[in-house]
Amino acid sequence: MTGQVSPLGTPPKLQAGSTPLYRQPDYPSNVVGAQQLQPLVAQFKAELQPILRSQEQLSQCASKQEVLNEVQQMLQQFQQQHINLWAQMSQVTQVQSQRAMIESLTTSLDSAQR
Repeated sequence: MTGQVSPLGTPPKLQAGSTPLYRQPDYPSNVVGAQQLQPLVAQFKAELQPILRSQEQLSQCASKQEVLNEVQQMLQQFQQQHINLWAQMSQVTQVQSQRAMIESLTTSLDSAQR
């Protein structure tokens, strides 16, 4: 009946030389020392590194995306300015053409009046 409660409720009989359970130190199995934590910390750090790298890459991607968005916006502005410039050049060409036509008509009228 070692280690068990007897049917009569009397304390269990111990084998010679054994320590009662309530007097056995349980701290070696329950308390984790710093030396025991070192492998766990190293493993945790090793597992954490890829996550940190992924976070860095994501933040770099986010900043790269911001830069890309800005470049696209600048490109759109440039394209709009390019379109506006061509429209202005077309207007200038049209005005020059009209001016040349007016000068030609004026010259013709002057020579017709003489």
